[in-house]
Amino acid sequence: MNFLVNLPQSPSKSKVPKKSAHQPPRKASKPANTLSIEDIGRVHKGLKIGHLNIRSLLPKIDQLRYLLATSKLHVFALSEIWLDASVENSELANNSYVLYHSDRNRHGGGVAIYVKQNINHKIINFDKESLLPLEGLFISLNLPNRRPLLTGAIYRPPNSTTTSFGKLTSVIKEISGGCDLVITGDVNMAWTKTDQKNPEVRPFLYTFQLNQLISTATRITESSSTIIDWLCVNRPENFTHYGSVPLGLSDHN
Repeated sequence: MNFLVNLPQSPSKSKVPKKSAHQPPRKASKPANTLSIEDIGRVHKGLKIGHLNIRSLLPKIDQLRYLLATSKLHVFALSEIWLDASVENSELANNSYVLYHSDRNRHGGGVAIYVKQNINHKIINFDKESLLPLEGLFISLNLPNRRPLLTGAIYRPPNSTTTSFGKLTSVIKEISGGCDLVITGDVNMAWTKTDQKNPEVRPFLYTFQLNQLISTATRITESSSTIIDWLCVNRPENFTHYGSVPLGLSDHN
């Protein structure tokens, strides 16, 4: 699981600097820190966001409920939920959270976001066809003394062309409305120096001043170790802890 912890700050410190689409993203001001799920749960102030490629949500719903109860995440984004209309929302419900999900089928794809009920938020509607082959969900969080925070859960299927990042850029431009950004998900592209300079990926990062924070492998096999689950933010200085926690719920950290 990738995670972010955002501690509260006074309004006087929340001024957003002017930026240009031609400027490179700001560097993260703090190195990544690794916390356990229990450590995250003991953080009682600020905002906590997580993402996991769960590779089929329904059979793991009890483990997920335990994870949410232990970590006390405010927002938990999921990719590859593997759901369809035959699954009732009651089967996926958690009493402390509101659930949004966009399904493909029981064999792959789909994204979901669990949001704490006490968080002031709204789901963002957009033309999902315009994002294909990517799948996505976006919510806007309205937090005290801060700009609205647009949080997105993304899934990019394997072997998709990199032009899909251009579609993602267009959608975020349309819906962001000046919000701060947290875009997370499984993009099925290894985060390497070469990929960072990809002519499709680079404009996506630079347009929104995004930093991809995860630096340790999120999917490890016998033959590879790659960072394919990204966590991108445009205000890295706001986050005190970020990193990956192995959970054992899927073949992704």
